[in-house]
Amino acid sequence: QVVYGMLVCAAIFVKKGQLLTMYKVWGLCILICTGKTLMQQYMGFDYAEAAFLAGGGARTHMVNGIIRYFSLFPDAATHGCCMAASAATFVSVTLSVQDKREKIFFAICTLAAAYSMMASGTRTGIFVLGVGIMVYAALSKRIAAIVTSCILGGIFLGVLIFTDIGQ
Repeated sequence: QVVYGMLVCAAIFVKKGQLLTMYKVWGLCILICTGKTLMQQYMGFDYAEAAFLAGGGARTHMVNGIIRYFSLFPDAATHGCCMAASAATFVSVTLSVQDKREKIFFAICTLAAAYSMMASGTRTGIFVLGVGIMVYAALSKRIAAIVTSCILGGIFLGVLIFTDIGQ
């Protein structure tokens, strides 16, 4: 499926502007999902979401009495992993674009996706984000990016391993 998706994208996006438009639409989707996450956090769940949680969904979406938000996704883990992959992608897009307004927009999308990933409470998302950033650093072939991402990744893992942060 991944190879098929790559071939389809290579056939569809033949110009840089088309790919940039796709990233802008993706960024808008990230902002919508983050908005829904914020609504769940601060305004509560709507009728269907509350019924889902009351009907047994709370078993997988409540961990130690803390709710795992799921936004527009059917599951908190899917939400977290998709937002982590989006954040990792948009880090690279933010660092790659030249236009200042686009750079600001993509940076906001990166932060929104990272926030939404953390609100989902999934641990896998943290590793998806880390691996995505490491892959970008490796593909950039810049020693400074590789060393910086390794140092920051090591510090981040050290904090997760040796503290109670993220429990």
